[in-house]
Amino acid sequence: MANLDLWKILLVPRKKRWRENSKHGKTEKKQNQQISKHYFFESQHKFMKPFSAKLEKIRQEEYEKLKNKEAHVQEAVEKKKAAIDARFQKKTLQITEKANKYRSTGKLPKKCFGICSD
Repeated sequence: MANLDLWKILLVPRKKRWRENSKHGKTEKKQNQQISKHYFFESQHKFMKPFSAKLEKIRQEEYEKLKNKEAHVQEAVEKKKAAIDARFQKKTLQITEKANKYRSTGKLPKKCFGICSD
């Protein structure tokens, strides 16, 4: 019996202290980890700041180049469309002139759409 009482007197408070210490130790450990993560992030951010500025400048320059290239392509497309439209207008003008000529003279064309010829 004496041994049990001695056991309770000596070991139970030790267990309680150990549990409390371990709880505090866990919270302190988590707190230290979070603080170290925060400091690491700040140091990385300070280290990366000049690089990020350079990257942003390069990104802007490449974006401008891409926009200029796109504008040149769009301009070329517009020129091609204008050329095709002008060619079409010229053809229709020639056809209408021929039609007016044949209407005014009252004669039929010698070639009819390239199929029949007299």
